[in-house]
Amino acid sequence: MARGPRKNSVLAVLVAVAFLASGILLFAQNTKTGTASLGVQVAPAVQLTTNGTTSVSLWIRLATGGTGSLWGDSTNTCTSPITGATTYSTSGEYNNIPLSSIPFTSSNNYVCAYNPTAAIPSAYVVWPHTPASLKFSTQPTNTTSAAPISPAVTVQVLDSNGLLDTGSTASVTISITSGTGTSGATLSGTLTQSAVNGVATFNNLSINKAGTAYTLTASSSPLTGATSSAFNISAGAATKLAYTTVPSTGTAGTAFSVTVQSQDAGGNPVSPTSNTTITLSKASGGGTLSGTLTGSIPTSGNSVTISTPVYSKSDTMTLTATATAGETSLTPVTSGNIVFSAGAATQLAFTTQPSTTTAGSAVSPAVTIQVRDVNGNLVTTNSSNVTIAISSGGVLSGGSTLTVAASGGVATFSNLVPTRSGSFTLSATDGSLTGTTSSSFTVNAAAANKLVWGQQPPSSITRGTTISPAMTVFVEDQYGNLTSSASNVVLTFNVNFNPPGSDAFKTGSTTSVGVISGTATFSNIAISGNKTGSGSTFTATLSGIANPTVVSSTFAVQ
Repeated sequence: MARGPRKNSVLAVLVAVAFLASGILLFAQNTKTGTASLGVQVAPAVQLTTNGTTSVSLWIRLATGGTGSLWGDSTNTCTSPITGATTYSTSGEYNNIPLSSIPFTSSNNYVCAYNPTAAIPSAYVVWPHTPASLKFSTQPTNTTSAAPISPAVTVQVLDSNGLLDTGSTASVTISITSGTGTSGATLSGTLTQSAVNGVATFNNLSINKAGTAYTLTASSSPLTGATSSAFNISAGAATKLAYTTVPSTGTAGTAFSVTVQSQDAGGNPVSPTSNTTITLSKASGGGTLSGTLTGSIPTSGNSVTISTPVYSKSDTMTLTATATAGETSLTPVTSGNIVFSAGAATQLAFTTQPSTTTAGSAVSPAVTIQVRDVNGNLVTTNSSNVTIAISSGGVLSGGSTLTVAASGGVATFSNLVPTRSGSFTLSATDGSLTGTTSSSFTVNAAAANKLVWGQQPPSSITRGTTISPAMTVFVEDQYGNLTSSASNVVLTFNVNFNPPGSDAFKTGSTTSVGVISGTATFSNIAISGNKTGSGSTFTATLSGIANPTVVSSTFAVQ
């Protein structure tokens, strides 16, 4: 084919590359300046030297579009297509066109691009294809906080000749360039993208903080990175509330302070469009929130400090701020945990009340008393001494511990031993703190231990006459409490006559009686016989107890 007139120059590229695969060594030699006209190949071409017969693949870069074939021969005339060459086409600047299965049948071959329908102003044959650097091809533009940067930012992968590497799938990461924009700003979106045809596209990038002169940095090791042109982020409209100051701890019953701010979606302070009332409420926690709970954000500002809310309980509370008037569309904000401790100790309270027990046995479970603040919260730091006492009529044994130091604000009384039966209460005191009284509890008598005369016989008894008033014998436990018994108390007559006569209990006398409410009552006892004299006694007996008998006072029989 005849050569046409020269219209455009071809960029000459010198690439010296050693490629070792299956014993093949390829060298790309100098291309000399050449021209191409319509229907004419670009010449002279790139010379490839091989050390044997093989098939290789080349990449060709074209600056303009077109279709055609890769041509070449061993004489640098480029008068015929290379057998097996793949037809290429381009669309856009510097596209990579893979051409496979190109046979090289001698040690010296020349390759040139040929387009039968249009001139090819610039063609570069590069072997091998080597990515080297990054370039922003679509720069970031000015936008508002938290809004996607549009159009999408794109980054090209370039080869060592500064040409787009459309075969690259490199992983490219993008970030805010250190020292630019606003300190503490966050770049959001998908920050790492794989290149497609040599281009990494970032279509959902946004920055939260307003600022000027931001730049972005693109990186992909080991390639040389790139920095974008500068752009600005402006604040958007107010969309939400946020705490700028909120405590993490507090004291129950003591006022605390919070500051609430109106912000755009990216967290930048923005004034509301109308004066906006902010109301605080408890989101979680077992106490009561009181005090001043409202404030207003004016259109001339962006925040309000509410300085006197009060929380009553020593537990963990979270606090919600809501726009209740004005720009009520602002999204409410809820704080993190605020841990409240108790206030100063002011009072005592029974937490484990005394329960029914038996005389001589410790009250169980142990009685506990808390030291509390004015709101009833346990003061866990308190270790003061708490003293306990039993109500009138009650007795606590000498071995009972009546004063105990609080531990973690709790005084535990584990050996309170009452010995008097009945119904009682306990009272607790601790210096100037307000004391407390327990609920009532019952102390039951212990098991029968002894007999005690209640109503003794009169000093003189007339034979044949019922003794009046009726004699009584008490059944008591070891502490002197009246107690019960399933057995009868038996009465015997101890005659003190010398010589004894026929005196005895009169027929019909009941000398064995049951115990009712701890008392055995002998109501029909009379003496019969023919003797008189003084010094006689009665003996009461209850079997099965530690001290089974008791003798009455002496009396005379007439």
